[in-house]
Amino acid sequence: MLWSGFKSRLGLYEMVNVNSDLHDAILRRASAQEMSEMARRQGARTLREDGIAKAWRADTSLDEVFRVTGGAVGSDL
Repeated sequence: MLWSGFKSRLGLYEMVNVNSDLHDAILRRASAQEMSEMARRQGARTLREDGIAKAWRADTSLDEVFRVTGGAVGSDL
């Protein structure tokens, strides 16, 4: 029997450093889109981007990343 699949779990993470600008945006109830754009400008990456980085390191596969993050392959690259 050929073994395939994954032997352990691997987390995909989105983490945002809440700096003073983002803190102010939260307090003034800025839109989710505005806060997301602010976070992206300071280097935050999406779950899918974290997964792609892990696939690049061969910790997982792109098929698995796109399966768990939804959407089609290539739709968010």
